Amino acid sequence: MLRLQKFCGDAPFAASGQILDLPSLPTLADGTAGGVEANSLTFDLCQTLIDQSQLVEETDILKSINLILQEEHLLIEGAAGLAVAAFLKLGQEGMYRDKTVVIVLCGGNVDLEKLKFRYKVF
Repeated sequence: MLRLQKFCGDAPFAASGQILDLPSLPTLADGTAGGVEANSLTFDLCQTLIDQSQLVEETDILKSINLILQEEHLLIEGAAGLAVAAFLKLGQEGMYRDKTVVIVLCGGNVDLEKLKFRYKVF
């Protein structure tokens, strides 16, 4: 399983292996914003299941949202854009060559005001 991270957002978490009290930074990927609560069930599951992390930048998330909008005519939310961005980054390194990959593209939590600000065209 792959852990996705925004660039400079929660990167220290992966390196430390412990819950860190970090500020929530603005992001298109709202579903990934915020930290992990102490004594969280999620933390132990992540420690067990995640074997790799991938950092992506906000600009990569926006490019991924745009790519899916143009190619598939589907508006996805930032968390899905984060997954697409990591896939594209790792795909360039050949990590997924000859493999079947599934990315869940969700769109129910699109903040149009954030997109308006980022795109500056609406």
